[in-house]
Amino acid sequence: MELDQGRNLYNRYFMRFLGVFGVLGTPIARGHISIVLTPDTSVNFSAGEEIFISNEEIDEPFSFFIKSKESNTLFLDRPIDNNYLVGSVIEKITSNMAKNGLTDNASVSVPVIFELRPPPKRDLLLARINFVMELEGQPSESDFGNISQLENGIVFNQLISGTRQTLSQWKKNSDMRLDTGGPDVKFISAKLGYESSGLGGRWTVSKVMSGLELSPVNKDRINIDIQDDISEIISFRAKGQGAVSRTLN
Repeated sequence: MELDQGRNLYNRYFMRFLGVFGVLGTPIARGHISIVLTPDTSVNFSAGEEIFISNEEIDEPFSFFIKSKESNTLFLDRPIDNNYLVGSVIEKITSNMAKNGLTDNASVSVPVIFELRPPPKRDLLLARINFVMELEGQPSESDFGNISQLENGIVFNQLISGTRQTLSQWKKNSDMRLDTGGPDVKFISAKLGYESSGLGGRWTVSKVMSGLELSPVNKDRINIDIQDDISEIISFRAKGQGAVSRTLN
């Protein structure tokens, strides 16, 4: 896969698509900070929620948070990057793998899945996965974040041309160190006067290979399957970073 790595940065959260949709009722141009939903499905969206905009040709490089809404118009927290025609889809998502209202009942048989996928019509060469947690209390090697070691763990897997393959499984913080090389996972102590601490790290795939290749033609994905209740963690997010090809024919 030949990619123009200097001009086509990919930097996106792993996201859980929640199956709540809206449709763009009027065209929008890059730089706009609001979108109009027609038919009016704004009742399904609230201030503070995350959304993602896409169609079959293009999608946004990053998700948005809704700042406010008036009637069927949603106001966003940054300008839109691309031009979108009527009929483009707005979908509610979450990037917080801990506080998403679903992991309370997560299990091996019913995992909560967060996915990373290439943009429409552009191949992705994934070089790195970054992750960060906001915690209450101090983490240790035998914990997951700052909660007890997980029974089932979170599972990283790739879906390539319809075939699923497990990449890794983390049940405790020391498992993260094995994949990332140790020093690339750091514990962050709470500052005086603040209760929250943190944990952050990066798993650089490109240290051992050129990267993970994902094609939208084959509906390739990298998934993180949450298989335990991790809702005691304040926040847990992960990002994929890499390079994308120019538009495919």
